[in-house]
Amino acid sequence: MNEINKSFFDICWKILLANSNDFSVLQIIKDIDEGQNLLSKVPWENSTLFLYKKQDVLNYITKVRAGNIIDSFIDENCIFALDLKLSKGPITVLNADGLRFNLQIELCRLILKGMYQVIKNKYKQLEADKIVTDLTFQDISILQNYNLVEFEGKFNA
Repeated sequence: MNEINKSFFDICWKILLANSNDFSVLQIIKDIDEGQNLLSKVPWENSTLFLYKKQDVLNYITKVRAGNIIDSFIDENCIFALDLKLSKGPITVLNADGLRFNLQIELCRLILKGMYQVIKNKYKQLEADKIVTDLTFQDISILQNYNLVEFEGKFNA
């Protein structure tokens, strides 16, 4: 199982922010902000208070999964270079730890969705499968190949 590459996602986040003038990227940024807000404000450690917020988390995850090319591609093609597998079984029965884990993974998938959109906007002729496959490897050299970052992590807006 590969660990999530935090520096890769940090750079991707900066690239998304630099491309926020694109409406589709801006909407993904708003979705990520909403998810990060949930992640920080839900009382995960207090099981009683968590129950009051659980439905908000479930609604959010359901909303952002709808139409996410990353979710459908990873689930259909079973390419897990990046371990973005979700907990098995329906999310409605998950406890706080399981639901928090799914929310964290969904935020990574949303960042990849945003990066897909940035790349697709720049290279319209590329096939979706190639872009998504490349992104799942969470390698900064992929971002360099798409001319989104220079060496040493400096990014090109």
